[in-house]
Amino acid sequence: MPIPKILHQMWRDEALPARWAQLRATWQQHLPDWQHRLWTDASLREFVAACYPAFLPVYDGYSSGIMRADAARYLLLDHFGGVYADLDTECLQPLAPLLEGERLLFPLEPEVHVTSQISTAAGMRQIVGNAWMASEPGHPFWRQVVVEMERRRHNAGPLDATGPFLLTHVTHACDKPEWRPKLLPSETVQPATNQDVDWLKAREPGSPHWYGPGTYALHYWDGTWWRKGHEQTRLFLLRSASPLVSGMLNEPKALSTAAAAGYRPLVSCLMVTGRRRALAEQAVSAFRRQTYANRELVVIDDSGLEFPEFLHDDDEGRIRWIQVPAEGKPLGALRNVALAEARGGLMCQWDDDDLSSPARLERQAMAIYATGADACGLNRLQMWWPAQGRFAISSNRIWECALMWRRGAITEYPELRAGEDTPPVQELAGKGRICMLDAPNLYTYICHGQNTFSEAHWDSLWKAASQRWEDAACETRLRIMQPALPVHEYLQAVGLPGLSAPPSPAMSPQPASVVTPVSASPSRSAVSITRELPKILIATPVKDAVPFLDSFFANLLRTDYPLDKISLALLESDSRDATAAVAREHLAAHGHRLAGSRLLQRDYGFQLKGERSQPSLQRQRRTVLAQSRNTLVESALDDEAWVLWIDVDLLKWPADVLLRLLDSGHQIVCPNCVKGVYGGPSFDLNSFVFKDKALRDGPEHLLDGLYQPPAGLSRNYLDAFRDQEEVELDGVGGTMLLVEADLHRHGLRFPAMPYRGFVETEGLAQMAQDFGVTCWGLPKVEIVHP
Repeated sequence: MPIPKILHQMWRDEALPARWAQLRATWQQHLPDWQHRLWTDASLREFVAACYPAFLPVYDGYSSGIMRADAARYLLLDHFGGVYADLDTECLQPLAPLLEGERLLFPLEPEVHVTSQISTAAGMRQIVGNAWMASEPGHPFWRQVVVEMERRRHNAGPLDATGPFLLTHVTHACDKPEWRPKLLPSETVQPATNQDVDWLKAREPGSPHWYGPGTYALHYWDGTWWRKGHEQTRLFLLRSASPLVSGMLNEPKALSTAAAAGYRPLVSCLMVTGRRRALAEQAVSAFRRQTYANRELVVIDDSGLEFPEFLHDDDEGRIRWIQVPAEGKPLGALRNVALAEARGGLMCQWDDDDLSSPARLERQAMAIYATGADACGLNRLQMWWPAQGRFAISSNRIWECALMWRRGAITEYPELRAGEDTPPVQELAGKGRICMLDAPNLYTYICHGQNTFSEAHWDSLWKAASQRWEDAACETRLRIMQPALPVHEYLQAVGLPGLSAPPSPAMSPQPASVVTPVSASPSRSAVSITRELPKILIATPVKDAVPFLDSFFANLLRTDYPLDKISLALLESDSRDATAAVAREHLAAHGHRLAGSRLLQRDYGFQLKGERSQPSLQRQRRTVLAQSRNTLVESALDDEAWVLWIDVDLLKWPADVLLRLLDSGHQIVCPNCVKGVYGGPSFDLNSFVFKDKALRDGPEHLLDGLYQPPAGLSRNYLDAFRDQEEVELDGVGGTMLLVEADLHRHGLRFPAMPYRGFVETEGLAQMAQDFGVTCWGLPKVEIVHP
């Protein structure tokens, strides 16, 4: 075996934290015939000074310990070979099958890490991890790593100077195939993500696990260098008759402050159940696992069945199972019985077919204490379809099933059989204050086939989800959650196989020379599996737009795309009506549902004198429009990954149009804007293909520096390609246009002066060609202009 049996790990000294000592013991258990070396800060510097003296000034010059730790692990593998593993990594089985015959192995980090803000800003398409690595000694790849570290020695960020971003760059830049590492799927040694800390904390290192034979290690993502000082949760505060307020809640500080103040109110969890005993048993199991001690579960049971056998003697006093006559009362009426029986100062809905993580009550109660709110909800939660192998993170809204409230904030439910919990929550939102934690791991909303809402309802939730997993990826999520939630038992309760015989994850490594794109297929599945949807800026110039703003906002709010991923920027200029005032009213009414919204205003002193389509007006009209679009880019673009340009006077567009544009995988793409009705002729004639790319538009059609040929003479429009999924365009229109935001950041603008005979969006298409970027149209994706 080219890779020697040496395990390298490191810490500042030999006194390991207790949990890490447990994790280190798992490596000793599964690799008993290996050398196990624990390096300290002092011994690492001695090693670098002795074996890499030329690199020592760089090593000593690093501004943080994590940079030295990164550099040292590379040098250890170069000099000694073997396996490096972070101390927060657990060994699950012997490594021999993984290492046999290999020379250099790196794992990919989970794909969801690629969609983080810092990764997106760095332009990452995949991330090569350095928390676990295996190498033969003296592999030539390490010489390239050392050269790159020297080149980046003054970079401020650890990820880029010495960490995974550097390793990814060297891996992809390596021009000798025989030197390239083999890249392993993330499931091999780090199946969990850095967002799974709640589930990972619940696992006892070395205990039986639920991972398949293709998973050799489990990385816990403790992140001692990057989590410290960042133990905060995003929070929104909904106030009656006031705009939404957002901020961060320091939960550890809130917990300690509440403990010092003696704040431990009784929390009454209210559960209504009938004949779904197997599911109710799992909800009771989740209640027993809660970390908040001062709690009770009030169960109203109208099943007519015997007293459940799964209640324990030690449940007495904490679980009150109240049986009422099986009279078929509406769900709302039974919830009112639970309200009347509750003793707590805080109330919490506890549905009998869903699961709550162990920290749910603790964290929601502390949020109410810290904010002084009347209630605490979750603005996102987990969703699970056991029979379909689907798992998702929901879109942003008030989820009634996950609400906790102060006694008296909700006094009565309407006597409805379904949807009974919505009116009182809407009333509470209208008169009180609700703090919304962005902590989806706290609640799992489950579609099991016996729900009160239809399959169509659940399908709409899947389409609107902000993050999705299917099949094997869904299985991995369940295995990660099992130590904290009764996932295996729930599967059995709904008549499905449990997790006792997990399938092995795919083990085919990816060659380092192939960078898997985030969206490699024009199908919807490309955005629906294992990656978080990107942030979008919708940018719209508006002028004399009062007649169109109602339908514009109606279409926008009807989108399938998560609203908390969308920012909206309007630029009003030179209006003769009340466009600015009406726009402000809409933003005040709906802006809280978006990630952000703003209204800009500019005065260009331009008013049309004649029909807007007149050739003599085009240069002046579109120059002002180009200036408006460029102002939006320069003033409104923040950390969004894409910019969607939409004209305010569009009549309607499909709810999934944004997803379909993203799924195309193109950096610049537009739909087919048609006239009047779906299936009509193309309206936006700025999206075109030259009939003869050599002749293009003749010089006789040049007016005021712009090519303006008669419609259809030298150009085809998107309605001519309705038998095709997509077509390369020579010009693009702006009725709806999706542009990768980095293109704008790198200088792609809407020319306000003629650029090769074109201006504004058509000019942008010509400039994009000079950037080496192709513009695309989707003839079958239609939007309608009146």
